[in-house]
Amino acid sequence: MPLKQGTSLLHTQPVYDSIILPIAAAGVAVGLFFAIPWAGLIAAAVPKTWRHTNLVQASRMERGNEIQIDSLSMFFPRTAEAGAFATMADMDAVRAGNLRLRFGGDTDFLKVPIAAIPNGGMGVTYSTDAALGVEVNFAYNNGVSVAQNRFFLGQPIVLEEQETIGVTFENMDAIVAPIEVTFFLWGPNIRPVR
Repeated sequence: MPLKQGTSLLHTQPVYDSIILPIAAAGVAVGLFFAIPWAGLIAAAVPKTWRHTNLVQASRMERGNEIQIDSLSMFFPRTAEAGAFATMADMDAVRAGNLRLRFGGDTDFLKVPIAAIPNGGMGVTYSTDAALGVEVNFAYNNGVSVAQNRFFLGQPIVLEEQETIGVTFENMDAIVAPIEVTFFLWGPNIRPVR
């Protein structure tokens, strides 16, 4: 990608967003990533911070910025912002659905099962006490996003300035407790030199 000297900076900065999926029967919950920007509410009285998203405009990059999306990943934050910590059953319920990646509001560029999207090396590993039937131990994974932990696209998809993007999770199994999910769009990012 050609850059004009003194006007653009090429760097690695994924675009990411977090949502909370509500309690819902199978096939009912729909999650829309990138619809609520930084400082919008992720939950009642909980504004989105840089931990939740890095988009300051709903569904689009800032003017002068673009990203060549070459891979995708996701993870389930270990947080009680959703009202409770995520359980393995709810993580599996989310993974049972499908995702659609859209440009321009209604053009589907990708449709795949959510289970095909690696969790980026970030998240929690649980062990269950079979006698008690409950999760008793957990350990954080290292959070390093290595190539094996991404869903790579054959050709990059370029998200240009002010072009809209949306990622939808749908057709999931029943979700018993609200669950937070963070989704990443990886690739070279271009921004104006400031």
